[in-house]
Amino acid sequence: MSFSTHNHQPSPIPSAPGYTAPTAPTRTKKGLAAAGIACALIGLALSVIKGLLSFGWAFLALGLLLGILAVVLKGQARRLGAVSIVIAVIGFLVAGAFFARIAKEEGMWAALDATNVMTFSPKDARTALGKTNPGEAFDNPLPAGSTVSSEYWDAKINAVNLDATDQLMSYNPGSTPPYEGEVHVALNITVTYKKAVPEPFTPFVWYDYFTTGGEAMNYPGYIVAVPEGFDSLVPWEVGDTRTGNIALPAPAERTGEGTVGFQFSPDPDYVYVRLQ
Repeated sequence: MSFSTHNHQPSPIPSAPGYTAPTAPTRTKKGLAAAGIACALIGLALSVIKGLLSFGWAFLALGLLLGILAVVLKGQARRLGAVSIVIAVIGFLVAGAFFARIAKEEGMWAALDATNVMTFSPKDARTALGKTNPGEAFDNPLPAGSTVSSEYWDAKINAVNLDATDQLMSYNPGSTPPYEGEVHVALNITVTYKKAVPEPFTPFVWYDYFTTGGEAMNYPGYIVAVPEGFDSLVPWEVGDTRTGNIALPAPAERTGEGTVGFQFSPDPDYVYVRLQ
């Protein structure tokens, strides 16, 4: 008797036509978009708090950036990223409106406290602008209390506080602090827009403190918010007369020996007035 053995291997089960094995679903990452939404919401909240507005802008910018990254990067929660972008944009609009209201109500620049204030006499040394007139150079300024006149503008310093630093920083700690060796000088000024400037110029008035050496003390981002500030943001109309307070950075030593330079459109040159 003989035996024979056979190795039988099962045949593979054929797949159905057109069938492919399912793949595991791609997991969406939500961390980036969630962080963007959180930053945008924090920025929106801070942007309506006086003194924290700059932090609000920073968080809004971060929320917008994270939202954009969530939308463009692969594997991120794009819908949540879009939500972050929308919240950030709304926050910027709200922050801008709040900033404009604060600037209008309290003034962009400076305050004048009644302490240690010198008020000039009511004399009116009206001086026309000209290349040979006093006021053309910082070392030949107009007398303190003079009214600076041009074809289009009148301006006058009514009072000055040579060191209003404590008062200004106490009123709004979020204001720009003075650099080491400097102070905030507060002035009360009156400006009248008498005649329409020619096209294409826009009516504006500017002012800077000049040291005894002729250096203009103007810094980008110098902002001091105060009550009864001089309103330079609202467009000028012929006949407007505005009185308000401004603040300028100045050296802590020999502060009163400096001058204030006014600049009116369309004239690019400064006109200088003594502080004392």
